Amino acid sequence: MQQLSVRNCVDIYVGLAPLQMRAACRLLAQAARAMIDTFFGDVCRSAAFRRLPVDARLKVLRPDDELQPRDDVQSLAPARNSDDAMVNSKERLSLLDVQDVHAVDLLTSEIQETASLQLTPTIFVIGGFNNPGALNSVEYMDFHRGEWFPAAPMTTRRSYSGVAVTGDNHVFVIGGTSSSSQHHKTMERFDPETNVWTLMPSMKNARSYLGAAVVGEYIYAVGGFNGQAHLSSVERFDLRTQQWEDMPPLSTGRSGLAVVALNGLVYAIGGYDGRKHLKSVEVFDPQTKQWSCIASMRYARNGPAAVVQEHSNSIVVFGGESRHGARMNTSERLDLNSGTWSDVDAFVDCRSGHVAFSFLNESFLFCLGGSNKKDEYLDTVHRYDYLSKQWTLHSQMRAQRCGLNVAVVKTSPHAECFSAQKGEDLMYKQGYFCEKYDQLAQGA
Repeated sequence: MQQLSVRNCVDIYVGLAPLQMRAACRLLAQAARAMIDTFFGDVCRSAAFRRLPVDARLKVLRPDDELQPRDDVQSLAPARNSDDAMVNSKERLSLLDVQDVHAVDLLTSEIQETASLQLTPTIFVIGGFNNPGALNSVEYMDFHRGEWFPAAPMTTRRSYSGVAVTGDNHVFVIGGTSSSSQHHKTMERFDPETNVWTLMPSMKNARSYLGAAVVGEYIYAVGGFNGQAHLSSVERFDLRTQQWEDMPPLSTGRSGLAVVALNGLVYAIGGYDGRKHLKSVEVFDPQTKQWSCIASMRYARNGPAAVVQEHSNSIVVFGGESRHGARMNTSERLDLNSGTWSDVDAFVDCRSGHVAFSFLNESFLFCLGGSNKKDEYLDTVHRYDYLSKQWTLHSQMRAQRCGLNVAVVKTSPHAECFSAQKGEDLMYKQGYFCEKYDQLAQGA
């Protein structure tokens, strides 16, 4: 799946349709389908999509075979915004008969127009630490090109902070540290559409090395370190009232933990309590407002990365330190159906202070930054392919970052955060970079 792209995902998806009884083909077809759905605006403008015959085009736009042609296509009212308009057009197209070539062509054109405004996920990395200190810089990935571009910096330098992405496509960065003596309780919010950071209400307590997650209309800030103690305290931010409130504490104070949310619950995984590295796991139920302990990991981990896998109702945790300076490359998976942990494929190297996320409907797993067993700060981005079961180097960030944050946010094609990339693309077109490279090559 390493070569899967918007240029070939349509051909792969259509070509594998007869072969999906085979597990590997089914996995690749699912990844191609996820690519089509995620980047539909780019896919439907591709040459591969345009040259498809009508029946294949309908298959791409109508993946559910249970949708049958009907006579009430015109009964669907026009939609109000770009995302709804595209869904509306696709639904209308799904009702057409394969023989109605003219109607299919018309609606395909309509979809291509509305898809140009589709919100698509953008990957941002935020802050972190390298020599000589904490960072306030932000960058985002052009997924198709595997290149990174700068976005607006935070107002404060932060490493080992918490991050949360809300349903309205804003990024909240919480707490963190700028130095060994400076631990923050401030929070700021990033709007990719305007490329602006805004200070928000501060937490009640300063905390770095915390974890954060969103459940419903609340952002949870869990554990952390305030310069003196490893915290068991928990607080949450109400997105409606814009106020912080205390929540029941963890049973164990922990910093350097991983925090994720799944099925409306908050999981606090591993960390360090000031004496030992932890393998214990706690789960918080916002309905009962109670923490409970569940099955511990197989290995103690401080500073691991964790991602949820909704399809399998599981959580994958990898890397971290088993003791001070002893970084790990092992990975393990918590099956929430059985409540048990099992080993999964190891990472490419030993790492802590890194971050991770799943992408394309959990077809890929990405790991970014961190530090290795040589205490080197890393700018590398690796991708795990569930088909080949291998990690490969994907790209390199613009800066080395340990204790960074990652956020996957839906953005419009015209968001202001893309201004730097548009400027570079324009300068490329105008020959500016070619001239600069020629000067460098000539020793100018």
